[in-house]
Amino acid sequence: MNPVMLARPFGQITKTIRFRSKANNSRLADMHSQALPRVTMFTDGAASPNPGPGGYAVILIQNAQRQEITGGFRQTTNNRMELMGAIVGLRALNGKRSAVALHSDSKYVVDMFMGGYAVRWRNSGWCRGKGRAPVRNPDLWAELLVLAEQHDVRMEWVRGHADNAANTRCDELAVQARQVRDLPPDTGYEALAAGTIPLVRSAPSLQSSSASGGAAQLELAWHNTVNPSESIAAAELPLPEGEGWGGGV
Repeated sequence: MNPVMLARPFGQITKTIRFRSKANNSRLADMHSQALPRVTMFTDGAASPNPGPGGYAVILIQNAQRQEITGGFRQTTNNRMELMGAIVGLRALNGKRSAVALHSDSKYVVDMFMGGYAVRWRNSGWCRGKGRAPVRNPDLWAELLVLAEQHDVRMEWVRGHADNAANTRCDELAVQARQVRDLPPDTGYEALAAGTIPLVRSAPSLQSSSASGGAAQLELAWHNTVNPSESIAAAELPLPEGEGWGGGV
């Protein structure tokens, strides 16, 4: 026999088997996702002025039950509160793996997550672009990625201030949250404002408490990640200015 004649069809068969294997894996993933508990989530964040007092809000809908969660910080940014809404919503699932449909009016959050940019930032040590510019809000992006990996998360962008009742309600709650007196500090943001970039070491921890009306309230307690011996001076690693993917606040 001519070995050349055998090599070509064998290669074709191998390629077909691999293609079918990928297709089967995709179908198995879809079946697994369908078997998970389904959660619908709406999130929003607000800061006024920006930077300034900020608030976030989450609406969780599961098994025909609805839960509203809010919180705020004394000095933060709009983008950080948008991220915080998604983080707190996922934390509220208490690690129970779920299929989450998360709706947000923040393209910063949705596009950077669904487009894979956040994962690439993490893989590159929280730097972006050829100039290796530092990514803004690495502490929150790191926490969001860790939480998302515990679930099957799909984010969808919704137009803000439109005819979406849940998004409108989230906006109202976030605004109310930033107007509360004696808000706690957003230590991640305040570290940046003080001229240092905190190293991403530990995730924020949440403490839950019952509130009047039956709505659970979650407060974010950040571990202090800023240590004079472990921080990087802003002069050594300048931050990009202006709004933008990874460069905004």
